[in-house]
Amino acid sequence: MPIVVNGQKIETNEEGCLVNRSDWNEDVATAMARADGLELTPDHWKVINFVCEYYEAYQIAPSMHLLIKKAIVKTPHNPPDKSNRKYFYKLHPHFYEEEVKRQALEYSGNFLYELFPQGLYKQLHRYAGLPTPGCRLM
Repeated sequence: MPIVVNGQKIETNEEGCLVNRSDWNEDVATAMARADGLELTPDHWKVINFVCEYYEAYQIAPSMHLLIKKAIVKTPHNPPDKSNRKYFYKLHPHFYEEEVKRQALEYSGNFLYELFPQGLYKQLHRYAGLPTPGCRLM
C-alpha cells in the first residue's frame, strides 16, 4: 500500500514498513507519523536519528538497553527535593551525578514509550525506515 509524500509514491508493505530503505527521508517519517495522528518533536527526531545512524553503521537496530543508554531524551533537572539529600549532594557532588544518571535511565525508558505510544519498536522502526518484526526490507 503506497503512501504519497511530496507528490511521490513511496511503496510500503501491509505492515506500513518501507519496501525500499533508500526511499526514507524526514518527509516520509513525518507523513507516517501524521497518518498515525502524531506530530514529531525534536525529542522524536533525536531518537529516530540515533536509530538510523546506528542501523547504517551496524545493519541492525539498537537494543532497548542501548537505545535508553545512548538516546536519553529527557532527564530530570533535579533529584527529589529532600533537604538532607540536598545537603549530602553539596558535600559529595559525585553522588549527585550518579543519582541523576540513574534517574535519567529510569525516566528515559518510560519517556520513549510515551514518545511512541503505538509500540516503541514497531512505530520507531517504521518512522526510521527500518524493518520491524514481520517486515522485510529489500
